[in-house]
Amino acid sequence: MARRENPLKGRDLPLNIPAATDDYLILLGSLGRLGKNRTEVATHLLVREVHRLEIEDYHKRRIPKPKRAPLASTPVESESDTKGP
Repeated sequence: MARRENPLKGRDLPLNIPAATDDYLILLGSLGRLGKNRTEVATHLLVREVHRLEIEDYHKRRIPKPKRAPLASTPVESESDTKGP
């Protein structure tokens, strides 16, 4: 009988992150916060954030386009206005 695939089985996701972010993940891992190492900490944070977005239906949000402010009409000086008496 074939084994069913474990729905909790993880998938590989290679990421490139800023060095400062990596350093902070290493620090959190060394302190035992959110995981034992940077990979566990990063996984925890990513899964937590994606779960939050999913619960908030973030994918259904519509971001309105910014309204353009009308250009201010400034009077243009003519040559006669700039010449002295």
